[in-house]
Amino acid sequence: RPVAEGSPASRHRTSSLPPSLTRQSNSQVCTKNAGEVTIGERLQLVDEFERRKDSGERISMPQFEREKGIPPDRFKQWYYAIKKQREAGVQTADHTKKRIRPPKYPQIEVEMRQWMASHEDPTKVPPKDIRTKAMEIAIQLGIGDFSASDSWINSFRERCRQNPSPPSEPSAAAAATAAGTDGTDGMTLMSEQEL
Repeated sequence: RPVAEGSPASRHRTSSLPPSLTRQSNSQVCTKNAGEVTIGERLQLVDEFERRKDSGERISMPQFEREKGIPPDRFKQWYYAIKKQREAGVQTADHTKKRIRPPKYPQIEVEMRQWMASHEDPTKVPPKDIRTKAMEIAIQLGIGDFSASDSWINSFRERCRQNPSPPSEPSAAAAATAAGTDGTDGMTLMSEQEL
């Protein structure tokens, strides 16, 4: 049976739980359960934990997780992953991201970054040209499972915007191409006089 909007039952129900608080707490729980804590938030949590340990506070990771409402063992994973990244010197470009995933095809990425940097305005290179060049590089490097999908192109462009690289040393693809052109695998034959 429907309750009339102005009846005492409807007023009681709406006043018992303020909608703004209900929504906020539900989203916090969902966010924590889904593991959607940004890299910046993870870094802050790790720094806070280390700061508290350094100040002499006797707190364990499980205690810290309970205090912060983090699922068991999740903070431990973050802590050691961040520690490993810091030791390796890995910097995060965007602290709003949820994770850091290295590119699946780093050899192609290096070549593509150099190629993109050789353009006057890398942001204006058409996706079709990026796809064509990436496929050429993949073939030269012997990478058969690479497809230069739309999502790869979009992700690559985003990575280039975050960390642009200047053109520098000759590319490995160019070296691979040059190595196989004379049938000697890049090795030159020495004459008897040179020996």
